[in-house]
Amino acid sequence: MTAPTLPAARFARPALAVLLLAALASGCARNPVTRHLEVTLTSTAQEARTGAEQDKAVRKLYGVYDDPDLTAYVEDVGRRLVAVAHRRPLEYHFTLVDSAEINAFALPGGYIYVTRGLLTLLNSEAELAGVLGHEIAHVAARHHARQQVRAAGLQIGSLLATVFLGEAGVYLQRYVDLLFAGVYQSFGRAAELQADALGQEYAARAGWDPRETTRFLETLDRMEEGRDRTVFHGFFASHPETYERIQAARARGPELARRLRAERRGRRDYVAHLDGLAYGNPPELGEFRGGLYRNAAAGVAVPFPDHWENMVSRNTVVSRRPDAPYFLQLVIVKPDDPTYLRRLVTREDHYIKLREMADAYEQKNGWRRITEERREVNGIPVFAASYRLQSYLGRFYAVRGRFFFSGGRLLILLAFAPVNQEGLARYYFDRVLDGVRPLTPDEILALGPRRIRVHEVAAGETFEGVARKYYGSAERAREIAALNGYGAELDPEPGDLLKVVVREPASSDRAAPERRSTR
Repeated sequence: MTAPTLPAARFARPALAVLLLAALASGCARNPVTRHLEVTLTSTAQEARTGAEQDKAVRKLYGVYDDPDLTAYVEDVGRRLVAVAHRRPLEYHFTLVDSAEINAFALPGGYIYVTRGLLTLLNSEAELAGVLGHEIAHVAARHHARQQVRAAGLQIGSLLATVFLGEAGVYLQRYVDLLFAGVYQSFGRAAELQADALGQEYAARAGWDPRETTRFLETLDRMEEGRDRTVFHGFFASHPETYERIQAARARGPELARRLRAERRGRRDYVAHLDGLAYGNPPELGEFRGGLYRNAAAGVAVPFPDHWENMVSRNTVVSRRPDAPYFLQLVIVKPDDPTYLRRLVTREDHYIKLREMADAYEQKNGWRRITEERREVNGIPVFAASYRLQSYLGRFYAVRGRFFFSGGRLLILLAFAPVNQEGLARYYFDRVLDGVRPLTPDEILALGPRRIRVHEVAAGETFEGVARKYYGSAERAREIAALNGYGAELDPEPGDLLKVVVREPASSDRAAPERRSTR
C-alpha cells in the first residue's frame, strides 16, 4: 500500500528539480543484481547512515526481543544467506523484534528485522531462510535507493499519516515519522516479485529447500482470508497478491532444488529453538478479541468497533474505520511516580488531578480545549474535553477526549472525525467512549502471557490427543495442526516436534526462564 500523493501540479516541478540535482550530485550506480546503471540519490555510505538512524526508531517503537540463543540462530541463518547473495559493501544486521505482528522488513544499509510473531508462524529453517532471503534481496537489489527516487519531491509525512490513518495520523508520536518512510511503503509489485525470486534462490544456494518458501506463502494466504491486509511491505505487501506469489514460487522451487541440490528443511532444529518464545502481545500491550481490546496491566477493557483496522504499539492503540476518516486512539501512560494515585481519596480528588493531566497533555501538544465536563463511566471518574485540530494537510478535525486512571496508569482515549462529520461518527464513538470498563480479577488472571511450548509426538498420538493434554478438550486440535503446517486430514508424525500455545496465568510463577524486551 503506497502513500497518498499530492496533486501533480503542486510537486511535479520541484520533484523534477530534486531528481536532476540528485542525479548530478550522486550520479548513477550499477545495480548489483541487474548490472544496469540506475539513477541514485544516495551513496552506500549514506544508506548505512540512514539505516542506522531508522534502526533507532524501530528499536524505540517495538523493542528488541531478549533471547540471545534465538537471536544467534536467526543471525546464523542470515549470515549464510548473505554469503551467497549478490555482494554489496555493507555490514548486515539481523534483529529479532519484540512484536506479535507477523512480519519481516528491511531498512537501508543492511538492517533486517524479523518479528517474534513471524517466528511463531514459520515451521522450518528453510521457511525462515526464504523470509530472510527476501529481505536481503531488497538490500542487494538497492530497492530502498530506487524507492527514494520515486518518492523525491512528494514530501511524504509520517507513517501513520500516509499509510494507516491518513492525514490525521500526525497526532501520534513523532518518532515514528522516520520509521514510516523507510519501512512502511511498499517497494512495488515488480520489486516484491524480484525479492521473492532472489530470496528463494539465495535459500537454495545456501542449501535450504526452496520449496519451503511456497509452503510459507500458502500459510500466509490462509491467514489473510477474511481479514484486512496489513500495510507492511516485504512478505505482507498489498501488491502483488499472495496467490500470484505462490504460483511463481511453486514454479521456481522444484527446478532450484534439483539444480542446486538443495533439500534441507531443518524443521526439528527450527521448532526446538522456539520453546518458551512469547506468543501474542504481553499484558502491558493488551490484546484484541474481535473489537474488544483488553489490557491486563492497565486493568481496562475498551470496546472498539468491529471490523475496524487496529494497530497496537508501545503505549498506543489505534483503531480506524477503513472506509471513512474516523479513528480512535488510546494512549496509556505509566507515570514516573505512581504514588500520587494513593492520595486520590475522593472523586473530587480524581477530577482535579485528571484536569491537571489534561492541561499538561494539551500544553505539550499545543491543543486548545473547547469544552470540558466531569463524567462517570461504569464507575470510573472521567474528565471529558473536546478540541478542534487542523491536520498537516489543512483538514479540520473535531476531537473528543476522555482522561481517566486505571491500573496505576493514565489513559487518554481520543476520537477523531472531520468537522461536519461528527454526527456520522457519533454512533461509533459513543459506544466506545461510554463502553470503557474495568476488567474483573478473573479477566486479568486469564490474560496472562502466552508462550510457545514444544511437544514431541509419541507413537500413535493424534492432534486431538495433544489438544486434550494442553487444553482439556479436543476442540483446538485443528488450530494446533494449522499452526504446525499440517492439513486438517493429517495426524502428526511420531517424533515430530509441535508448537503449542499455552496461556500462563498472570500471577503464576513460570518455570521457563523469562525472555525480556530491551528498549
